[in-house]
Amino acid sequence: MRTRDIDTTTTVIELQAGQSVYVQARRREVLLLQSGCIRLQESPDWLGNTFLGSRITLTEGQLHQLSCSGWMTIEALQNSTLLHDNGKTKHKTPVQRHATQAELTEKPLQRLRLWLSQFMQRHLLS
Repeated sequence: MRTRDIDTTTTVIELQAGQSVYVQARRREVLLLQSGCIRLQESPDWLGNTFLGSRITLTEGQLHQLSCSGWMTIEALQNSTLLHDNGKTKHKTPVQRHATQAELTEKPLQRLRLWLSQFMQRHLLS
């Protein structure tokens, strides 16, 4: 694993296949996968007595906006290069410029749909 800062807001994380890293991040920070394929697990959430821990797979060119603050796990499924934008600037960074509102709101909705389908399978359909 290798990391380097390109500016005050963006960090490049390079991982070899099979490597994983824990990164502390804040809600609304943006990840852009430049190359490869990764599995991302955000900080777990609780809803009542239910643990909400979703895993997201990102492939080359995909963006993801973090839905919660905390420690996330990034696992490289292939050799990968990831840009992590911490959003601590008032001006849009290169990663933020690539992110459209549709892409940033799509992932939380997919996560909610996945959770609801899992909840229904476990509690209502069994």
